[in-house]
Amino acid sequence: MDNQRLKELLALLQKGKMEYFDEFYESTKRGVYSASYAIVQDHGIAEDVLQETYLRFLEKLPSLHQDRSILAYLMKTAQNLSLNIVKERARFDNNVEITAMKSSDPPPQEDYIFSIMKRILKPKEIQIVILHVIEGMTHQQIAETLHQPLGTVLWAYNNAIKKLRKEIDKDENRRKTEKRS
Repeated sequence: MDNQRLKELLALLQKGKMEYFDEFYESTKRGVYSASYAIVQDHGIAEDVLQETYLRFLEKLPSLHQDRSILAYLMKTAQNLSLNIVKERARFDNNVEITAMKSSDPPPQEDYIFSIMKRILKPKEIQIVILHVIEGMTHQQIAETLHQPLGTVLWAYNNAIKKLRKEIDKDENRRKTEKRS
């Protein structure tokens, strides 16, 4: 969905026309969910973060500015909530000894890519990749949404893709070496 329609929906919601919330939610949920999942790596937790993000959105609805990108705001909220959960998990993991079973099955492709993204990319790079690949936004739309120059968005996206390719290649080579051993 384009930014203009999202701004229109935001204006309608701010006027109390909540019948437009479903359209707004359906238009933005994929990017918000992906922003969370890239950090928490758990579908259930990402769903919880998705819901919490929209609850916070509704609480802040009257004070949100229409000149800002609402999708960027939602994704940033989801990322912050997700990071809080990761920090809380780390505290718990430090206090409780957890024995992890090593699985011989490779992780599902989506989980695998998101785990690599989380490990090697900066949050802004993750956001740009998600907006382009999952949301299907053009680089120009991303630049407008994030209030960044097009060149910056293109550089960040291309840099992120190079990092991902390099890490995936390195991981595949490591797996091949382990199989031979």
